[in-house]
Formats: sequence, structure tokens, C-alpha cells
Amino acid sequence: MFKAHGVERVDGVDASSAMLDQAAAKGIYDRLVCADAAATGLVGQRYDLAISSFVACHVADLDKFYAEAARLTRPSGKFLLVDYHPFMLLKGVPTHFSAPTGEPIAIVNVVHLIGDHIAAGRRAGLALLELREQLVDAEWIRENQRLFGEPRLVSHSGHPVSFGMVWARA
Repeated sequence: MFKAHGVERVDGVDASSAMLDQAAAKGIYDRLVCADAAATGLVGQRYDLAISSFVACHVADLDKFYAEAARLTRPSGKFLLVDYHPFMLLKGVPTHFSAPTGEPIAIVNVVHLIGDHIAAGRRAGLALLELREQLVDAEWIRENQRLFGEPRLVSHSGHPVSFGMVWARA
């Protein structure tokens, strides 16, 4: 998919070897690294685009996280962050997954307010280009029912569930 659009290299990083196994099965990555998102070990200034998907809510130090994103992107590169909205964590709804047995598993979450993200990104030398917040709405509930067979998050209708930011490296 990416390479069909001219992307030369797709690397992935996760702290979980199980998640990396799932990523490897997709066959789209040139390299997968088991590492902390704030210290990936990848070569710096190599990427036109770095993407973080639902990672920041598990990171203790946003300054290190954003510094790593800035280090990885080339000058004029972009950093796209999509994450779980801090409102849900403050509301007492942690990120969670289901084990193969169906048992819910919650992993460590850290509340970072949107302002914390903006401040950390700016300290890392990034410029915020866009910020969007997603509410749990009827479409969200329908899509979750289609994917998971149940109408998840209905009780959170009208509340923010995720957010996305696009940053540029100066």
C-alpha cells in the first residue's frame, strides 16, 4: 500500500514483541524494532513522515517521545500522532484489550493533557499544523458494532475518544 504511493521505506517500532509479530504478518515493513518509542535506535533524519498510533498514552516522558519523533524526521518532515483522548483516561476508562480467552487486559496509561502534547512538541522543535478531536458519535458506534459485533462505547456518546495532531519539523 505505502510503496504503491512512492514510499521508499516503512519501519515499525513497538515495545511489545507480540504486537511486532502481528505487524510482521502484514508484510509491509522493511524493518521492525522492539524498542521504546522514546528511544527507537533508528537512524535519525531518515523519514519524511513518522507516525505514532495510540502510543503516547503509554509514554511517561512526553519530552523524550517528541524529541525522538523530531530526531527521526528529516528537515521539513511531518510527524502524525493519533492517540487516545486524555478525557477518557480522566473519566476512568483506560485503554484495554481482550486476551484470546476474552479476558480484558489494561496496560499502563499516563494522562497527558492536549496542552502537554503541544508544549512537548514545541520544545522538540516541532510546529503544530493541525489538531482534531474525535467524539464518540453514531457513526463511531455503528463502525465499532460492525467490527466487534457489539455497540461499544454507547455510554460515552458525545465524549472525546481520540485525537490527531500533524506536526512539521522546522
